[in-house]
Amino acid sequence: MDTEHFNKILNYLITLLLLTLWISIYIIQGLIGTVAWELSELFFPPLGIILLIINGSLIINSFIQKKKFIQKTITLLLSFFLAFPMVTLLDSCNFIKDIRNKLSPHFSITTEYKEENRKSPITSSTNK
Repeated sequence: MDTEHFNKILNYLITLLLLTLWISIYIIQGLIGTVAWELSELFFPPLGIILLIINGSLIINSFIQKKKFIQKTITLLLSFFLAFPMVTLLDSCNFIKDIRNKLSPHFSITTEYKEENRKSPITSSTNK
């Protein structure tokens, strides 16, 4: 199997994976979206980084040998999109946090007790 055919198949697989993940996260949501988000943050970025390194070296090799490298470039870009959620895991993009905070559904936990109604055991025992 030549590398062009292999890269085409790899491009289709990565595109299908990315579409499935992002559709699950933004359209389906719920538990499936949560699992897809965790997979896209923890499992697939290392795979994307490995593919970035391999395809980067293959592109350099193809450029030196003056071969076609269009499919390899597409694979490199798709690998970048596969590895991109690691940026949010490493907490280096603040705009993604803002986007994540605006997404629904979200929930918050509130208690019935206000802070002023709660007395600490130390102050209540000394006031007697």
